Amino acid sequence: MSRTNITPGAFLGYFNGSTSNQIVSIKDVEISQPIIFGIVRNFHYVIIENVMFAKDVEFRSVGLGAGIKFINCEFQGEIKFDNVTAVGPPPDHLIDSHNLIFQACKINSSIKIFDSSLARGITFTEQTKVEHLIFERLKCREGSILFDEVTVNKKLDIDDNRIRYIEFRKSKVSSGVRLWHNDADSISFIESGFDKDIQISNGSLNSIIFNNGEYKDDVNIKNVVLVENLTVYNDNFKRSLIYDFHKVSNPLKNIYIDNTQFGTALSVKGANQSVKKITIICSQGLVGTFQVKQCQIDHLVIKNDNHKGNIVFNDCDFARIDFNSFTNYGNLIISSCKAISGNSSQLNLINSNLGKAQLYDFSFRSFTDLKIINSIFSEIATLGIDWFNDNQLSTSLHDTPNIKSIKNLQSKREVYRQLKQASEKQGDRIQALEFQARELQVFKDYLILKHKGWWNNDRLILWLGQTNDFGLNWVKPLGWALVLTTLFWFFIVIAATKELSWFPATSSDDLWATWNAFTHCSTVWAQLFNPTRSLKQIFPEPSKVIPWHLDMNFGLSLLDGLHRIIISFFIFQIISAFRKYVK
Repeated sequence: MSRTNITPGAFLGYFNGSTSNQIVSIKDVEISQPIIFGIVRNFHYVIIENVMFAKDVEFRSVGLGAGIKFINCEFQGEIKFDNVTAVGPPPDHLIDSHNLIFQACKINSSIKIFDSSLARGITFTEQTKVEHLIFERLKCREGSILFDEVTVNKKLDIDDNRIRYIEFRKSKVSSGVRLWHNDADSISFIESGFDKDIQISNGSLNSIIFNNGEYKDDVNIKNVVLVENLTVYNDNFKRSLIYDFHKVSNPLKNIYIDNTQFGTALSVKGANQSVKKITIICSQGLVGTFQVKQCQIDHLVIKNDNHKGNIVFNDCDFARIDFNSFTNYGNLIISSCKAISGNSSQLNLINSNLGKAQLYDFSFRSFTDLKIINSIFSEIATLGIDWFNDNQLSTSLHDTPNIKSIKNLQSKREVYRQLKQASEKQGDRIQALEFQARELQVFKDYLILKHKGWWNNDRLILWLGQTNDFGLNWVKPLGWALVLTTLFWFFIVIAATKELSWFPATSSDDLWATWNAFTHCSTVWAQLFNPTRSLKQIFPEPSKVIPWHLDMNFGLSLLDGLHRIIISFFIFQIISAFRKYVK
């Protein structure tokens, strides 16, 4: 469409003739000279359509009324807004409009806005193209900076502004992006592409949203007071997304990650800063590394199937961890982590499969409540783990750890069986025996509940196994052996001595005879610890001082045989307790 060439004065005349309630329309003209708006105007709203600005356009200390809308305009020179204001509402049929609108425009040089107040903000839309964009010290109390289907080629700097929100929607930015010292409700990147790095630093934001975008270079968020959410959904980061808030005192409420590809990593660095909740929704679309370092996390949720993701937590403290219907085909590393001290804490593994997850220097014991329900973890790799106590473990959503039921005990036994298997695969024989002992103890409790009668073969075997804590304690069977051998020695000496009877002593001579018999046979006590002994060899010969005669009878043989069985069992229990240190 052809344009009429007019002078800057003629162009300004459109504004001079307007009233405070009039909508000014300027169409199909071309201005070849620079234009400077240097006088405060009183116009209501201006629509400038199909206008060519061959030179610079400057709005200096100007009141823009309800605003200006540029449609299909081309700017060959620079367009600059310096100390301008727009506070009035737009016309009724433009009620949702911003104060400045660039629709299907070409800004071939740069657009700059300094020290201005635009109550309803700025919009670039419908294939508008911008070479350079610089906004500094801009205030938009109710509005935003919106890039909707926009191309920015060489520079995009938005610094030290007070804005409701900044949004990139279906836009293409070939330049680096600098968003520094801004206070806003949110910054959103939606269905947009960025060829170079994005820097978001300092300032205060409620949320940052990445949605269906492509980012070919690093995205850095540093020292931003992020109050509410960091959301990353269905994006493709060719390199890294780094969120560093170690110098920020305010806690972050939520980090939400879903269906996103990271060429290098998403890295969250906290220096012991607080995050209320991190949610990771795993899928085949979640690719690359998600790493969190040195954060205090109130609630971590990991769901669904991790196929290609590398999820890493280093030096973090947790109040609650939920693995819910999670299957790990990829990589999961939790290193140097524990529960937040001084608070009630939970670790829940529900309907999940940890796969080949790696746990290093992780403290299960630090969690007050541990629930493992219908889950698989026999393939995990562990190093330096502080394992939980049995009274911390619950295998039901509603049961407390100390409640015993047949189903609960079956599930708890399965937990220890899998942990035993995982330890054996790593060659950790000592820890495997610890879990085996717990497994057998739980199985014993299970048999007690299942079989109410006092006699059961398995219960007897497990009861005897407790004499060395199922292979972990050699002191206990040694104590049993000493006590029982002393008791049997007393009975064997009585049965073997003709001068003694089973009845109590009735005179001092009887007491003296008893004393002589036991002192004469004191050497028998030590030899009773030999299960291959011979009675005739272990008893001493009669002496002239002590009249003593060996009486080989049925009772003596019965006691001797029974003791041989008992001492052999306890010798085996003592020896087997040392197998945790040998192959």
